[in-house]
Amino acid sequence: MAASNAISAVAFVFDRFHNLVLTPQKVDFKVVPPGGAAISQSKTTANGTAWIRLTSARKGGPAKVGASIGDLAEMRVVQQVASDACNLRIKAVPGPKGIAVETEPVRDCSGNFVPDGTVVSFTKTDASGKTTVDAPIKRGVAQVEMAVSGPARISVASGVVNGNELSLGGAR
Repeated sequence: MAASNAISAVAFVFDRFHNLVLTPQKVDFKVVPPGGAAISQSKTTANGTAWIRLTSARKGGPAKVGASIGDLAEMRVVQQVASDACNLRIKAVPGPKGIAVETEPVRDCSGNFVPDGTVVSFTKTDASGKTTVDAPIKRGVAQVEMAVSGPARISVASGVVNGNELSLGGAR
């Protein structure tokens, strides 16, 4: 969210016979972000193509993106989603088969929830070696249960973002 040049809108201009129009045409782009004011920008086509790049909105949700030439217009709705996770944090509690590890609600740096299905990797290092378990975010959090042999370190990551590391002592 709020990422510079994150939105690209492209228009290809065709005539009524579906041939690409190579003569320069003025295309009016309009973007209506979720909960924001409309942004309009005009571009002239080059070889039948015109495009713009815009900064994404600060909040996720549906954005309307459209292009028009004269009285012809096309509008599409696209879903803006959160950026990469930020300030990824985990906590651990004893579970029936080992240690239950869970993230705090996963958000991007603008406070938007990261979409369900985003993969979070939990890595455990203990006397038995190193184990990594990937878990999808569900309802804002990711969770796993890990067997632990003696003292252990458990860390969390999602994409290129590393979170905190927990140090556990004793067998579970």
